[in-house]
Amino acid sequence: MPLRHLLRTRFALGDPPEAIPPIFRWQVLVMVLILPCYFLASLTQLAQPFAVFTDAAPPIIRAASVMGTVLLTIGGVIAWALVLARRAIGIGAMVAMMLYVGPMIAALLIALVPIGSLTLLAGTTLVIAWSVRALFRVNAGVSAHTLEALRAERLRVGADGHPEFVLAAMVPGGGRIATAFDGLRSPFATVLEFAGVALVAATGFALVPVAIATDFGQRGLIAPLLWGLLLAIMLGARGTVNQWLLLARVMAKGPILPE
Repeated sequence: MPLRHLLRTRFALGDPPEAIPPIFRWQVLVMVLILPCYFLASLTQLAQPFAVFTDAAPPIIRAASVMGTVLLTIGGVIAWALVLARRAIGIGAMVAMMLYVGPMIAALLIALVPIGSLTLLAGTTLVIAWSVRALFRVNAGVSAHTLEALRAERLRVGADGHPEFVLAAMVPGGGRIATAFDGLRSPFATVLEFAGVALVAATGFALVPVAIATDFGQRGLIAPLLWGLLLAIMLGARGTVNQWLLLARVMAKGPILPE
């Protein structure tokens, strides 16, 4: 069962191996708490920053603000809990939340709430859809031979019988994952994506924001700068996220058992 293997696979870190250094636990927690702060920081350009969470805001603004903040928090907490449980997929979940999913959600919230531009919201959605499509397209192109090589290299059966994930630091040169996507990614596509973000910004910010947030939609530098930073993080980190998505597929297959 792929899901069973995925959730059972552990990583060895600390002394003894089943122990997790306290500083690592708190470092992860700090990163988790940062996730909703992108959106909350963007609200500071508004005259009443936290009014978007109250009945003073239109229902769509209030619902998006509350649900988005909750999603960012819950996603981070789940990743943190998986890391504390020594599940290898927790590290991948943490990377994905910090560098991809989290910035994605926060960018959509910023376009909708403090900026209040439907044009920018639609453009941001298109950029995200393009990025996700490219992520899965490249990942699906990895050969079955590479998957099996990664299983042999990165998975083993621990002393307690649980599948164990070998961290990249324990593999010389980073191992097979460093070359798994050779020939599958296009530098031109990356340039095109950032050009797309620039085009979305030019159209979304140039047009007068739609008054979907009444008094909450205002112009300012904080929200646009955070929006651009979040999309840059998301696009720039896709290679790292792609590696973890591939490693998750490897973990789901489980270690290669002796005949």
